[in-house]
Amino acid sequence: MPRAQMKDLKPGSVWWAVDRALSLPDSRIEGKNERKDKGKRPVVVVQQMPLLASKDPETVLVVPCSSSRGTNDLRKGDFIPPPRCEPFRDAEVTIHARLVQPLLKADLAECVGRLPEEVYRGLQRELAKVLDLPRPLPSIAPRSSEVAGDHQGER
Repeated sequence: MPRAQMKDLKPGSVWWAVDRALSLPDSRIEGKNERKDKGKRPVVVVQQMPLLASKDPETVLVVPCSSSRGTNDLRKGDFIPPPRCEPFRDAEVTIHARLVQPLLKADLAECVGRLPEEVYRGLQRELAKVLDLPRPLPSIAPRSSEVAGDHQGER
């Protein structure tokens, strides 16, 4: 990914990603909708900022989106942003929170915008359900050895 685009890599940002790099398992089930490789597909970045700010790791956590909004296609873990939501103002999309997955940063092609804060919070709530995370998330106090800078084995 070009360094100039790294500044756009933020939680809730929407990118065009290389379609074939994404795993959409439902398309491999016989009798389901055939997957059409469109060359690119929108994804939403759902990874925390400290991991996005550096080149390492070379992966990013994303959730893929699709333009199929048929009620027969909706499943638990699918999230539908409100109509005319930026950056999807010209298309109705489904964000597939149940398909959260790592993607190489090199497979992100272009940032097209960022979800509004309230929409991203809704997606985070759906992800918490999908991943069986408690809501609200408990805070974890750092261990005293981490605060003091004492690392086991370093004496």
